[in-house]
Amino acid sequence: MIPTVRGIEKRSGEKVRFPKNRIWFEGPAAMFAVFEERLRKLPGYEKVRFVEAGEMEPGKRRSKKTESGVQKADGLQKGEIPEILLITAEIESQEPESGYRMVIGRDRIGITAGKMSELAHGLTTLFWRVCEMGGMLSCGQIEDRPVYASRGYLLDGSRHFFDTETVKSMIEQGALRKLNRLHWHLSDDQGYRVESRRFPKLNTVGSWRKEPDGTVYGGYYTWEQIREIQDYAAARGVEVIPEIDLPGHVSAMLAAYPELSCSGEPVEPPAAPGIYNRILCVGKDPVMNFVKELLDEVCPLFDSPYFHIGGDEVPKGEWRKCPHCQERIRREYLDGEEALQRWFTEELLAYLEKKGKIGVCWNETLKSGHLSERAVVQYWDEEGKGENYCEQAFENGRKCIYSFTPYLYLDYIPALTPLRRVFFDQPVLRGGRTVPTESIAGCEATLWAEQIENKSRLEYMAFPRLFAVAQRAWSGRTDYTEFQKNCEEQLAWLDRDGISHMTMEEADPQGEAQKRAVVLQYRRIIKNAERDGFANARDVLCGLVRSKLTGQFSREEIDDVVRQIKA
Repeated sequence: MIPTVRGIEKRSGEKVRFPKNRIWFEGPAAMFAVFEERLRKLPGYEKVRFVEAGEMEPGKRRSKKTESGVQKADGLQKGEIPEILLITAEIESQEPESGYRMVIGRDRIGITAGKMSELAHGLTTLFWRVCEMGGMLSCGQIEDRPVYASRGYLLDGSRHFFDTETVKSMIEQGALRKLNRLHWHLSDDQGYRVESRRFPKLNTVGSWRKEPDGTVYGGYYTWEQIREIQDYAAARGVEVIPEIDLPGHVSAMLAAYPELSCSGEPVEPPAAPGIYNRILCVGKDPVMNFVKELLDEVCPLFDSPYFHIGGDEVPKGEWRKCPHCQERIRREYLDGEEALQRWFTEELLAYLEKKGKIGVCWNETLKSGHLSERAVVQYWDEEGKGENYCEQAFENGRKCIYSFTPYLYLDYIPALTPLRRVFFDQPVLRGGRTVPTESIAGCEATLWAEQIENKSRLEYMAFPRLFAVAQRAWSGRTDYTEFQKNCEEQLAWLDRDGISHMTMEEADPQGEAQKRAVVLQYRRIIKNAERDGFANARDVLCGLVRSKLTGQFSREEIDDVVRQIKA
């Protein structure tokens, strides 16, 4: 099982048979429907059916609690292995919010937790135990608590659009490994992916782009599809957190409404990835009104108390030349363009707070040094030589979601981000300082989709490396040999479900094989980028390779890899 149990596990020595016909339950019906759906995929459980306890047939045994908390059945003969009749899952206020407690008795299983999503994790553990023990269970007690309350991954639906079944499949595979957050990146330069009834051009124009071969690519999620995905996720203990990236990465928005930029000049949603200079003109009041109206529309679509507003990679050249932005800087007594981004972020954070939402933003929003504590910061990297503006903030107690590029960006090939590194590396900042444990609210892997075009490729890049994220985030670092064995077992489950994945050897290249893979991959990427007109692609991508390989090879070895790439 991945993740393994972290906490107390006591076994009484008795075993109980898990029935293959009717199972009575008390608790959230949607979660038990998921449990039933999973069981039906197991040999012998194809016809299993869950029945609410109120429909229990007359004369069936009910259990009694003993002082130890383990359930005991009446009327069993000595040595008899009974079948479980009842599973209960309930919220108990004295239980902590993260984790669950499970008691397995002779004819009853009880799961308690401090909140609904943790009940789902308890049922997930029960499912894996049924699988691992061939339909038998050991009586006893499990108290299981994660290292991080927030354990997730980012799915980028803007660069490439994944249909609802793909999104749901990723949710299910993550939930089976107790990942409880889906960060859904729904807008970027390449496409706006949420149905908009207030601003229809966001869909008719901003959701579509022209590919290099002349074809038109795109799509968006309707309100009904968003609700369907959220209900699916909630039944599995997963929270869906949307991201509308602002004020940069907005080419798709500007294609629909060019007046939102400083110049007002028309643009088109680009097919190629990159950082585009055209951004929102936050000096114009109508632009601020547009953004708030957009939040008015999108916020009610999502149940999560969190809403991600982006804030990464914001080139500020247009703001420096824009009379509206410069007037805003003067009027608000701001110290330059970085402070202007902080002002914009604070405006949105306060607006979200009025709507009952907590704003999340990327770590660039800390550059001005004065960001409100109401924001949750997601750390991915500090770009630029010598930058370490996050260090002081985290040392002063600000919490972050940790997504450091070299360890947790799973869209990069495993030669740059091997399985072993995802599993072992400790949380550090770009400058090398360790992030204090108390400053980490959670960890999140990313699956950016610039180079991930379809479901098969998405799954291939995710697994088994996402298993390492799940293991570290719930159980902490454990024995790697045991983890490798568990990974092999989990890959067999992926095969059963028809999920693509790397082999263990592909996911964890080492030494010369790892360096050769980097050279071959980045020679090709640079060639294609230069063909498409990116004149500085060679320097940019070689810099990326240096960044990703730092800590894995010596400086001399990295220099040699870069020389081979450029050759």
